[in-house]
Amino acid sequence: MMDGSGEQPRDGGPTSSEQIMKTGALLLKCFIQDRAGRMGGETPELALEPRLPQDASAKKLSQILKHVGDELDSKAELQRMTAAVDTDSPREVFFRVASEMFSNGNFNWGCVVALFYFARKLVRKISHDL
Repeated sequence: MMDGSGEQPRDGGPTSSEQIMKTGALLLKCFIQDRAGRMGGETPELALEPRLPQDASAKKLSQILKHVGDELDSKAELQRMTAAVDTDSPREVFFRVASEMFSNGNFNWGCVVALFYFARKLVRKISHDL
């Protein structure tokens, strides 16, 4: 699936799940950097390599994440809720939210995007609290 052919990689390359994790991590970093840039902030702790997703499907996912992020930014109730999150233990908060979001066993892009969005808000809040 890594090369768009739908086949597993050969010759000792990364497994499909490894590639998904790498792509997900890159998309998350790109998403957080994009949102921080739009808000006039920076997240140097997430400094990216100069490369963005090269795969066509990853580029499309990145564009979708940006669009959904714009939509979520416009929701006042969501902004109020994320602003109220306690950041004394950000790692614990993140994993508690992630666990709750996926507690029903359903993994879909809506939940992933919402978790990315929450992660970005959490990073921003923590950086402002420092």
